[in-house]
Amino acid sequence: MVYQRLTTEQLADRWEARRAVKNLMGRMTQAILHKEESDFTARFWSGRDDVSLGVNAGWYLGMEAVRAYYAAIAARTDLSDEILRRRFPAFMPAEGRALGQFDLKPLSSELVEVAGDGQTAKGMWSYQGSDIRMTEKGPLSYWTIGVYAVEFILEGGQWRIWHMLNLLDIDCPCGEKWWQEPLPRSDEPGFEAFGDPVFPAPTIQTEIHRLWSPGNGQQEMPTCPVPYESFSDTFSYGYGGGAIMPDERVYSEDELMRRIWDIEDIRDLMSRRSLYCTGGQWRRELNELWVSTPEHMTAASFGGNWGFYCGMESIRRFYERSYRSASFCSRCVNTPLVILSDDGASARGRWYMSGQNTLCADGQVEQAWWSVWTLGADFVREGEQWKILHLVEAQDFYCPVGEDFDAQPVWPEAGANPEQALFASADYSFLAHDNTYMLEDDWPPVPQAYETLNMYNSYGPEGHPALNDRIHSIAWATEVAARRAWGR
Repeated sequence: MVYQRLTTEQLADRWEARRAVKNLMGRMTQAILHKEESDFTARFWSGRDDVSLGVNAGWYLGMEAVRAYYAAIAARTDLSDEILRRRFPAFMPAEGRALGQFDLKPLSSELVEVAGDGQTAKGMWSYQGSDIRMTEKGPLSYWTIGVYAVEFILEGGQWRIWHMLNLLDIDCPCGEKWWQEPLPRSDEPGFEAFGDPVFPAPTIQTEIHRLWSPGNGQQEMPTCPVPYESFSDTFSYGYGGGAIMPDERVYSEDELMRRIWDIEDIRDLMSRRSLYCTGGQWRRELNELWVSTPEHMTAASFGGNWGFYCGMESIRRFYERSYRSASFCSRCVNTPLVILSDDGASARGRWYMSGQNTLCADGQVEQAWWSVWTLGADFVREGEQWKILHLVEAQDFYCPVGEDFDAQPVWPEAGANPEQALFASADYSFLAHDNTYMLEDDWPPVPQAYETLNMYNSYGPEGHPALNDRIHSIAWATEVAARRAWGR
């Protein structure tokens, strides 16, 4: 942000926002110290459904999941009080809470950026803390070294936490060396209950960050905040927001050769699909190139500018309407970009495609048009074959045959584009790709390196940014699971 361009009043507002965000984190740190997690979300977090909390072991998505995370800490504190009073009745007071416990995370190295529009902010802090926690070995003190990366949103004049990353580098018993295995300790009678897991399973179970060890070295931190105008202009500390850089995985020569040929096979698959389309062999495309296991067939989707058809039955009906008998279409795909997942079980790709559609009825041409599309596709391995799981044909350019492109209206009348009619009965109907200014809408996005495929980072409807608010709500996630039985 070029502060010289801001008025005195704007500078004062910016300073007030920075102070409010820092104070919010300070109050949160005090609440952690006093083990007050029972009302954490109400005191500090946004009420939005798309809040998220990222920890080393994965992502908690949605308010219900975040609330459950803090509720688990509060329940652990209550259990500790109960057991300590029972185990040491002569030393424990009858009243009070969080007996003999604390969790200190003093914030340092603060870096805060407030958006130019004043509606959101980003902050990053490091901490070197210590806490006393209850374990099956009894009370133990731990050193903790980590980082917070947080996004804030202004709600009703108050700054609230929207997305948070809390990533640990060191989590080691005090008095021990953090590069060695913890010293063996015998179980303490009466503390057996603390051997159970503390937290509920994350919504997305994936390794975001690893504890430091000589074997894996120091990992990169999330991207530091930088000046930005509005939230839509920048990365996010939320799930899939691009702030976490995946580690560069080292593959053996055999693995590299396999991955090279996997990419070639996927490119061939999409070229084969193009040739099948041009030859009118749409049934062969569906039967040979698309997924065929029951789980994948339920999760499959075909998307376009006006929505998504979900499940292979729905996709087949769409193809039957699109490829009429005696009609003609041609497709040419180019500029392939294919990214294999780290686990090798899936892949993502993007292509540009040009072609034309000619629709006929009773021996007469009804409509014919040129188009240019951006393709986005997710692939999964079934046996030794790669198959299409999700496919998006986002139309960037449309022009009727025989007409000049520069004569086409910028804002055509509703229904003028014949492809829109093909999505009239889509399972999820919404404007998924706005081609008013052709390539200005960059969806489907360029694929990036990723660990494993799930609904949130896919080219399926759940991965579309316009649906993020609904997707991260529990109700919407339940609806998606019920309708599509996504394999987790």
